[in-house]
Amino acid sequence: MAEENKVSQRVLEIVKVKGPVIPVQISTEIRISILLASAILSELVSNKQLKLSSLKVGSTPLYYAQGQEEKLQGYVKYLHDKEKKAYELLKSLLVLRDKALEPVVRVALRQIKDFASQLHVQAGGDVEVFWKWYLMTNEEAEPLIRKLLEAGKAVKKEETQKTILPKEVKKDAGEFIKKVMEYFGSNRIEVVERIENKKKTEAEFIISVPSPVGSIKYYCRAKDKKACNDGDLSSVYVQGQSKKLPALFLTTGKLTKKATAMLEKEFSTINVKQI
Repeated sequence: MAEENKVSQRVLEIVKVKGPVIPVQISTEIRISILLASAILSELVSNKQLKLSSLKVGSTPLYYAQGQEEKLQGYVKYLHDKEKKAYELLKSLLVLRDKALEPVVRVALRQIKDFASQLHVQAGGDVEVFWKWYLMTNEEAEPLIRKLLEAGKAVKKEETQKTILPKEVKKDAGEFIKKVMEYFGSNRIEVVERIENKKKTEAEFIISVPSPVGSIKYYCRAKDKKACNDGDLSSVYVQGQSKKLPALFLTTGKLTKKATAMLEKEFSTINVKQI
């Protein structure tokens, strides 16, 4: 037992001097098997004397001591390309607002746990996810988060004003758009974003729909068409999935029999309303 403790202590000393390390480095340094080196390192992590990285060199994580976190940046080359881009973005901006990011960046940030610290921030009635650079303290991140929230409010206010002013409605494609806006107004739905669509018989939005548990974002497509088919539903479904949002389909007409049947099965996640 005394000999085991001695070896364990020796491993700890090596990591404190040379960390981050992988088991093969310990194995070479003190001439023990990689299996034994891995076991000792794992035990030191369990005892909270060492830390274990999420990042892997090949298939092996790194072992490091408190205070060696900055040295992990030397292993960024082992990240996948999308993860590297997310790493560089966060390192540059220090704080990122999750819902403002592309889906691929959001996924990548969740993979680089060594460099991206997730924060849950109370914003109005919602709890939002933010990401901070791992070497920043929460106190240092706070003013940057506040700036992002204030900037978001300013943009949201401007977009909302544009959608509710009568002049803006009149400039749009006539009676069809008026019907859509009236539906939004009567159901207390807020337009977060108007998506460009050159078709006069269609309009696309990102909307915020009130619910008992708070506002929920939807992808919405409105279509001025007497009979909407399964192709119309399929297009709405694909767009909703690509934006990772539930879908609302507004139509001035009705669904064909085939579309109605598919709505109950393949497209059951789409909410269809006639306006």
